[in-house]
Amino acid sequence: MSAAAGLQAEAVTVRFGGLVAIDRVDLTLAQGEILGLIGPNGAGKSTLINVLSGFQRPSSGELRIDGTRMTGAPAHALARRGVARTFQAVRLFAGLSVRDNVAAARCVKAESRTAGDARVDEILDWLGLAAHADRQAGTMPYSAERLLGVARALAVEPRFLMLDEPAAGMNAEEVEQLVDLIGRIRDRFGCGVLVVEHNMAVIMSLCERVQVIDHGATIAIGTPEDVADDPEVRRAYLGEEDDDLPPEEAVSDGPGGEVRP
Repeated sequence: MSAAAGLQAEAVTVRFGGLVAIDRVDLTLAQGEILGLIGPNGAGKSTLINVLSGFQRPSSGELRIDGTRMTGAPAHALARRGVARTFQAVRLFAGLSVRDNVAAARCVKAESRTAGDARVDEILDWLGLAAHADRQAGTMPYSAERLLGVARALAVEPRFLMLDEPAAGMNAEEVEQLVDLIGRIRDRFGCGVLVVEHNMAVIMSLCERVQVIDHGATIAIGTPEDVADDPEVRRAYLGEEDDDLPPEEAVSDGPGGEVRP
Protein backbone atom coordinates (compact mmCIF):
# COMPACT_ATOMS: atom_id res chain seq x y z
CA MET A 1 0.00 0.00 0.00
CA SER A 2 1.33 3.45 -0.85
CA ALA A 3 1.80 6.22 1.67
CA ALA A 4 -0.92 8.31 0.03
CA ALA A 5 -3.04 10.56 2.22
CA GLY A 6 -6.28 9.10 3.47
CA LEU A 7 -7.77 6.29 5.51
CA GLN A 8 -6.82 3.00 3.91
CA ALA A 9 -7.69 -0.61 4.62
CA GLU A 10 -5.88 -3.39 2.80
CA ALA A 11 -6.98 -7.03 2.69
CA VAL A 12 -8.91 -6.66 5.96
CA THR A 13 -10.32 -9.95 7.23
CA VAL A 14 -12.42 -10.51 10.36
CA ARG A 15 -13.21 -14.00 11.63
CA PHE A 16 -15.53 -14.89 14.49
CA GLY A 17 -14.67 -18.53 15.11
CA GLY A 18 -15.45 -20.30 11.86
CA LEU A 19 -17.43 -17.38 10.46
CA VAL A 20 -15.66 -15.03 8.05
CA ALA A 21 -17.47 -11.72 8.51
CA ILE A 22 -15.05 -9.67 6.36
CA ASP A 23 -13.01 -11.32 3.63
CA ARG A 24 -9.89 -9.46 2.39
CA VAL A 25 -11.62 -6.12 1.83
CA ASP A 26 -9.72 -3.09 0.53
CA LEU A 27 -11.16 0.38 1.14
CA THR A 28 -9.82 3.90 0.69
CA LEU A 29 -11.45 7.07 2.02
CA ALA A 30 -9.89 10.39 1.01
CA GLN A 31 -10.49 13.67 2.79
CA GLY A 32 -13.21 15.67 1.07
CA GLU A 33 -14.99 12.72 -0.58
CA ILE A 34 -18.26 11.03 0.30
CA LEU A 35 -18.09 7.25 -0.12
CA GLY A 36 -21.12 5.02 0.15
CA LEU A 37 -20.82 1.52 1.60
CA ILE A 38 -23.80 -0.67 0.78
CA GLY A 39 -24.77 -4.31 0.79
CA PRO A 40 -27.56 -6.66 1.87
CA ASN A 41 -28.32 -7.17 5.54
CA GLY A 42 -25.55 -9.21 7.16
CA ALA A 43 -23.01 -8.35 4.45
CA GLY A 44 -20.46 -7.11 6.99
CA LYS A 45 -20.85 -3.34 6.68
CA SER A 46 -20.98 -2.54 10.39
CA THR A 47 -18.14 -4.96 11.13
CA LEU A 48 -15.99 -3.15 8.58
CA ILE A 49 -16.81 0.22 10.16
CA ASN A 50 -15.87 -1.25 13.53
CA VAL A 51 -12.45 -2.14 12.14
CA LEU A 52 -11.96 1.27 10.54
CA SER A 53 -12.86 3.05 13.80
CA GLY A 54 -10.93 0.83 16.20
CA PHE A 55 -13.85 -1.04 17.79
CA GLN A 56 -12.88 -4.36 16.19
CA ARG A 57 -9.38 -5.70 15.69
CA PRO A 58 -8.99 -7.38 12.28
CA SER A 59 -7.91 -11.01 12.12
CA SER A 60 -5.54 -10.02 9.32
CA GLY A 61 -4.91 -7.11 6.96
CA GLU A 62 -3.73 -3.54 7.45
CA LEU A 63 -5.25 -0.20 8.45
CA ARG A 64 -3.32 3.00 7.72
CA ILE A 65 -3.83 6.74 8.05
CA ASP A 66 -1.72 8.81 5.66
CA GLY A 67 0.55 5.78 5.27
CA THR A 68 1.08 5.28 9.01
CA ARG A 69 0.17 1.80 10.22
CA MET A 70 -2.76 1.91 12.66
CA THR A 71 -3.79 -1.76 12.56
CA GLY A 72 -5.27 -2.80 15.89
CA ALA A 73 -5.16 0.71 17.36
CA PRO A 74 -8.02 1.28 19.84
CA ALA A 75 -10.88 3.67 19.14
CA HIS A 76 -9.49 6.50 21.27
CA ALA A 77 -6.16 6.42 19.42
CA LEU A 78 -7.90 6.60 16.05
CA ALA A 79 -10.14 9.40 17.33
CA ARG A 80 -7.02 11.42 18.13
CA ARG A 81 -6.00 10.92 14.50
CA GLY A 82 -9.34 12.32 13.36
CA VAL A 83 -11.43 9.17 12.90
CA ALA A 84 -15.01 9.56 14.17
CA ARG A 85 -18.21 7.59 13.77
CA THR A 86 -21.86 7.30 14.65
CA PHE A 87 -23.69 4.10 15.56
CA GLN A 88 -26.94 2.53 14.41
CA ALA A 89 -28.01 2.67 18.07
CA VAL A 90 -26.96 6.16 19.15
CA ARG A 91 -25.50 5.04 22.53
CA LEU A 92 -26.04 8.29 24.40
CA PHE A 93 -25.11 8.92 28.01
CA ALA A 94 -28.82 9.17 28.74
CA GLY A 95 -28.43 10.66 32.22
CA LEU A 96 -26.09 13.45 31.11
CA SER A 97 -27.04 16.69 29.42
CA VAL A 98 -26.79 17.17 25.67
CA ARG A 99 -23.81 19.48 26.22
CA ASP A 100 -22.02 16.97 28.46
CA ASN A 101 -22.53 14.20 25.90
CA VAL A 102 -20.68 16.25 23.30
CA ALA A 103 -18.07 17.41 25.82
CA ALA A 104 -17.28 13.78 26.67
CA ALA A 105 -16.41 13.11 23.04
CA ARG A 106 -14.33 16.29 22.96
CA CYS A 107 -12.01 14.87 25.65
CA VAL A 108 -9.73 13.39 22.99
CA LYS A 109 -8.58 16.92 22.10
CA ALA A 110 -5.64 18.40 24.00
CA GLU A 111 -6.98 21.83 24.95
CA SER A 112 -8.15 23.92 27.88
CA ARG A 113 -11.60 23.37 29.38
CA THR A 114 -12.62 26.87 28.29
CA ALA A 115 -11.64 26.24 24.67
CA GLY A 116 -13.34 22.86 24.70
CA ASP A 117 -16.59 24.22 26.12
CA ALA A 118 -16.62 26.98 23.51
CA ARG A 119 -16.15 24.46 20.72
CA VAL A 120 -18.91 22.22 22.08
CA ASP A 121 -21.35 25.15 22.16
CA GLU A 122 -20.33 26.09 18.61
CA ILE A 123 -21.11 22.58 17.35
CA LEU A 124 -24.46 22.47 19.14
CA ASP A 125 -25.39 25.85 17.68
CA TRP A 126 -24.36 24.82 14.18
CA LEU A 127 -26.50 21.70 14.37
CA GLY A 128 -29.50 23.53 15.83
CA LEU A 129 -29.21 21.81 19.21
CA ALA A 130 -28.20 24.83 21.31
CA ALA A 131 -31.69 25.21 22.78
CA HIS A 132 -31.44 21.66 24.11
CA ALA A 133 -27.91 21.96 25.54
CA ASP A 134 -28.99 21.57 29.18
CA ARG A 135 -31.64 18.94 28.51
CA GLN A 136 -31.06 15.38 29.68
CA ALA A 137 -30.02 13.43 26.58
CA GLY A 138 -32.33 10.51 27.39
CA THR A 139 -35.39 12.74 27.04
CA MET A 140 -34.62 13.86 23.48
CA PRO A 141 -36.93 12.82 20.62
CA TYR A 142 -35.58 10.19 18.22
CA SER A 143 -34.51 12.53 15.42
CA ALA A 144 -32.72 14.81 17.89
CA GLU A 145 -30.97 11.81 19.46
CA ARG A 146 -29.52 10.88 16.07
CA LEU A 147 -28.42 14.47 15.52
CA LEU A 148 -26.73 14.41 18.92
CA GLY A 149 -24.83 11.33 17.79
CA VAL A 150 -23.55 13.37 14.86
CA ALA A 151 -22.63 16.23 17.22
CA ARG A 152 -20.50 13.89 19.31
CA ALA A 153 -18.68 12.69 16.20
CA LEU A 154 -18.07 16.27 15.07
CA ALA A 155 -16.60 17.12 18.48
CA VAL A 156 -13.51 15.16 17.41
CA GLU A 157 -13.15 17.55 14.43
CA PRO A 158 -12.94 14.54 12.15
CA ARG A 159 -10.78 14.07 9.12
CA PHE A 160 -12.67 10.84 8.45
CA LEU A 161 -16.30 10.49 9.52
CA MET A 162 -18.27 7.24 9.35
CA LEU A 163 -22.06 7.32 9.55
CA ASP A 164 -23.69 3.95 10.24
CA GLU A 165 -27.25 4.01 8.83
CA PRO A 166 -27.86 7.68 9.67
CA ALA A 167 -31.29 7.75 7.96
CA ALA A 168 -32.71 4.76 9.86
CA GLY A 169 -36.20 5.53 11.13
CA MET A 170 -36.40 8.96 9.48
CA ASN A 171 -39.30 10.22 7.40
CA ALA A 172 -38.85 11.71 3.93
CA GLU A 173 -38.46 15.29 5.18
CA GLU A 174 -35.88 14.27 7.76
CA VAL A 175 -33.96 12.28 5.14
CA GLU A 176 -33.81 15.35 2.89
CA GLN A 177 -32.47 17.41 5.78
CA LEU A 178 -29.91 14.70 6.54
CA VAL A 179 -28.59 14.68 2.98
CA ASP A 180 -28.15 18.45 3.14
CA LEU A 181 -26.41 18.16 6.52
CA ILE A 182 -23.91 15.53 5.36
CA GLY A 183 -22.95 17.72 2.42
CA ARG A 184 -22.49 20.70 4.73
CA ILE A 185 -20.38 18.63 7.14
CA ARG A 186 -18.06 17.62 4.32
CA ASP A 187 -17.75 21.24 3.19
CA ARG A 188 -17.23 22.70 6.68
CA PHE A 189 -14.82 20.12 8.07
CA GLY A 190 -13.17 19.03 4.81
CA CYS A 191 -13.47 15.46 6.02
CA GLY A 192 -13.96 12.26 4.13
CA VAL A 193 -17.38 10.79 4.88
CA LEU A 194 -18.21 7.09 4.72
CA VAL A 195 -21.97 6.51 4.64
CA VAL A 196 -23.44 3.07 5.36
CA GLU A 197 -27.07 3.25 4.36
CA HIS A 198 -29.98 1.14 3.07
CA ASN A 199 -31.82 4.19 1.74
CA MET A 200 -30.53 4.39 -1.81
CA ALA A 201 -31.91 7.91 -2.31
CA VAL A 202 -29.30 9.04 0.23
CA ILE A 203 -26.49 7.09 -1.46
CA MET A 204 -27.36 8.15 -5.01
CA SER A 205 -27.69 11.84 -4.15
CA LEU A 206 -24.59 12.15 -1.95
CA CYS A 207 -21.82 9.80 -2.98
CA GLU A 208 -19.10 10.21 -5.58
CA ARG A 209 -18.14 6.56 -5.17
CA VAL A 210 -19.99 3.52 -3.87
CA GLN A 211 -18.47 0.28 -2.60
CA VAL A 212 -20.67 -2.80 -2.39
CA ILE A 213 -19.95 -5.79 -0.16
CA ASP A 214 -21.77 -9.10 0.03
CA HIS A 215 -20.93 -12.03 2.30
CA GLY A 216 -18.04 -9.96 3.63
CA ALA A 217 -16.33 -9.39 0.27
CA THR A 218 -16.28 -6.44 -2.14
CA ILE A 219 -18.30 -7.16 -5.27
CA ALA A 220 -18.29 -3.69 -6.89
CA ILE A 221 -16.76 -0.22 -6.62
CA GLY A 222 -17.65 2.73 -8.83
CA THR A 223 -19.93 5.67 -9.37
CA PRO A 224 -23.49 5.31 -8.06
CA GLU A 225 -24.72 4.89 -11.63
CA ASP A 226 -22.15 2.21 -12.48
CA VAL A 227 -22.84 0.29 -9.29
CA ALA A 228 -26.61 0.47 -9.83
CA ASP A 229 -26.12 -1.12 -13.24
CA ASP A 230 -23.75 -3.86 -12.05
CA PRO A 231 -25.33 -7.32 -12.46
CA GLU A 232 -23.49 -8.69 -9.41
CA VAL A 233 -24.97 -5.93 -7.26
CA ARG A 234 -28.44 -6.58 -8.59
CA ARG A 235 -28.11 -10.31 -7.91
CA ALA A 236 -26.92 -9.58 -4.35
CA TYR A 237 -29.97 -7.44 -3.62
CA LEU A 238 -32.74 -9.14 -5.58
CA GLY A 239 -31.35 -12.50 -6.67
CA GLU A 240 -31.66 -11.47 -10.32
CA GLU A 241 -30.22 -13.66 -13.02
CA ASP A 242 -30.93 -11.32 -15.94
CA ASP A 243 -31.22 -7.64 -16.79
CA ASP A 244 -34.99 -7.32 -16.82
CA LEU A 245 -35.14 -4.42 -14.35
CA PRO A 246 -33.71 -0.97 -14.95
CA PRO A 247 -30.82 -0.15 -12.60
CA GLU A 248 -32.68 2.34 -10.43
CA GLU A 249 -35.45 -0.16 -9.75
CA ALA A 250 -32.98 -2.92 -9.04
CA VAL A 251 -31.40 -1.09 -6.11
CA SER A 252 -34.33 1.03 -4.91
CA ASP A 253 -37.13 -1.43 -4.42
CA GLY A 254 -38.89 0.02 -1.38
CA PRO A 255 -40.60 3.22 -0.30
CA GLY A 256 -38.25 6.19 -0.18
CA GLY A 257 -35.60 4.28 -2.08
CA GLU A 258 -34.95 1.82 0.75
CA VAL A 259 -33.30 -1.39 -0.35
CA ARG A 260 -35.28 -4.54 0.23
CA PRO A 261 -32.71 -7.37 0.19
